[in-house]
Amino acid sequence: MSEERTDVLDVLHSMLEADRVFYNTMRLMPDGRERLIAQHTAMNSAILVLVSRFMSGNTIRLTMPINLPENWSEPVTVTPSQEQIAVGTEDVVVEDETCAICQEELREGTKLRNCSHSFHTGCIQQWFSHSCYCPVCRNDIRTTATN
Repeated sequence: MSEERTDVLDVLHSMLEADRVFYNTMRLMPDGRERLIAQHTAMNSAILVLVSRFMSGNTIRLTMPINLPENWSEPVTVTPSQEQIAVGTEDVVVEDETCAICQEELREGTKLRNCSHSFHTGCIQQWFSHSCYCPVCRNDIRTTATN
């Protein structure tokens, strides 16, 4: 006997054992068993159709409905909280630096604690409204060096 046929027989045997337990349990239920039996029978019928198609060599394609919310494909913007920004940044005075966001001269601004990159305070605040990563090295502002 081929391995495929043995696998199918194992599936059928498991189904029969599960049916035995299911129907013994259904005998003990006082109400509402008709709907459960109908659902169980429909599931068994679908499994038997798949087994039949498998045995005949037909291609099996399963389709399952997935209920997704209407906005499932919209991008999710992950931004740091004000607390995370406060922990991950500090105000600094710098010399001879350029803000990597606006490319203007930088004399005082905000430095990121993890990576030490500095930016104009307004530039980095606007950046953090769209991202939680350093614009230079992509370091996550939400994880501090002390974590």
